Amino acid sequence: MKENDFQKKLIEQLYSQGCWSFNIHGHKMQKSGVADLLILHRRFNGFVELKVDKKKPSYIQKDVDKDVRKRYFPSFVARCVQLIPDYRNLDHLWDGNHRITIENFEGEVLCRPAGLDKVLDCLQALAQQTRDWEKIPKIAADMFRTCKEGDVVYHAGKKFMCEGEI
Repeated sequence: MKENDFQKKLIEQLYSQGCWSFNIHGHKMQKSGVADLLILHRRFNGFVELKVDKKKPSYIQKDVDKDVRKRYFPSFVARCVQLIPDYRNLDHLWDGNHRITIENFEGEVLCRPAGLDKVLDCLQALAQQTRDWEKIPKIAADMFRTCKEGDVVYHAGKKFMCEGEI
């Protein structure tokens, strides 16, 4: 399957759930490395890079992702992998022949939606984990000071494991 087909199906599904999604990829005036979609919804506002099969984000895309996250916007990779080759009918794209994952730009799988209709739910849940990013820099020192061994602390969208009381 081509990335364009995946994008078309995903945009149709997101639109049916009340999302505005903008293709911000492939324009001459665009900065290189910007994610494919900007998605606006009351449950999720952020950027999504689309990948199919084993393609990986480029180094430029990873740098742009870091820049976007510094500005407190969520940014993820939505990947579609075809499990069973079937080129006959794209309308049955989500009948078990494909697997969708939501990943970070390092390739770590963060969520596995059951289908296209569950992608927005995954994006919402992942964005909620980081919705307090603006508060984190002010309280990061307190969080790290009070963490205990084995605690997981989220700071700027990254997980940190406490190695002991600080």
